[in-house]
Amino acid sequence: MTKIKLGEVVNFYDGYPFSKLEQQDKGDFNYIKITNFSSGEIILDQNKINKPVKYREENILNGNEIIVAMSGSTGKAAFNTYKNVLVNQRIAILRAKEDIVNPKYLRHLLVNSNFESYCNKLGTGLQKNISKETIANYEFNLPSLKVQNEIVEVLDKFTELEAELEAELEAELEARTKQYEYYKSKLIFNDHSTLKLKDIAVYSKKRINSEKLSINNYVGVDNLLQNKLGKVESIYEPPSGNLTKFNIGDTLIGNIRPYLKKIWHSDTVGGTNGDVLVITLNEKEQINDKYLYYVLSTDNFFHYMNVNSKGAKMPRGDKSSIMEYDIPIPPLDEQERIVSILDKFSSLVNDIKEGLPAEIELRRKQYEYYRNKLLTFE
Repeated sequence: MTKIKLGEVVNFYDGYPFSKLEQQDKGDFNYIKITNFSSGEIILDQNKINKPVKYREENILNGNEIIVAMSGSTGKAAFNTYKNVLVNQRIAILRAKEDIVNPKYLRHLLVNSNFESYCNKLGTGLQKNISKETIANYEFNLPSLKVQNEIVEVLDKFTELEAELEAELEAELEARTKQYEYYKSKLIFNDHSTLKLKDIAVYSKKRINSEKLSINNYVGVDNLLQNKLGKVESIYEPPSGNLTKFNIGDTLIGNIRPYLKKIWHSDTVGGTNGDVLVITLNEKEQINDKYLYYVLSTDNFFHYMNVNSKGAKMPRGDKSSIMEYDIPIPPLDEQERIVSILDKFSSLVNDIKEGLPAEIELRRKQYEYYRNKLLTFE
């Protein structure tokens, strides 16, 4: 089997630096930005553009191209199936030399984390910029066209089956999530007496020095996950200064764009910035901290937070209004019972280590395993 460099089997083209004035709702062409890449596919939005005078015909996408982000989301690649589409700057267009390589073989080869990691590792600067030369030097095994076609057929069938299974699992996950939200609301909003949030909790005013923070215990709004899925490890560490401190048992809420429903129940001591609200109990004899987290993770609370937010383009929750939210307060033993029920239900619905998300992740890893075996087979 021949070891070959990517530059030997593709032709490279650049995107075009569209000005803001050129980017509008009217025009003859859809155009692709890096933000239109999603899980290896291209999701076109409504923005359109007229073809600039200096745009070359070979830079118009007509299907079967690989496009690669050259900065920002460096190395993120997608396979284009659209016709008559333009591409923005800092995106490389890779068009296969089809007498040597099947474009869909390149799709399985490049639209994955292996290629993205290669680009990130060799990228330079804060945005990890990469050059066409770096992409061109990517080495891989290239079997004959006949074997490429057979590999593509196997992997295409595998991805079709995977997509069908994932769709079924996603539908099941969505149904369970709705069921979970329904029972959570039933358990919590059940004719209990209420107190305002301000009567039982405060925003943390404690401070923590950046020297005590790492990617493990610094929480910014960017590493809080949407739809109440907790957080992931941060990719940023504050270089200096004092930040807002949170303790075990505090509830952290993303305060930018409340409709994203970012919330996490802390299991450690750490720090955050002004874009994240840290709610800490001051009446622990009346309320269980995990119970409060479940109250604040209801759709009812996020709807309240959203309608009371301020700002149009980048809405923020209103801190005073949030403290006026009514918290149902059943007896402590009832709170503990509710927490126990919701902990079990939550792990089935949301936990990446078990339940449906784990099954979805397993399907993806299974595809990656067989793809790597086929693409590296000697």
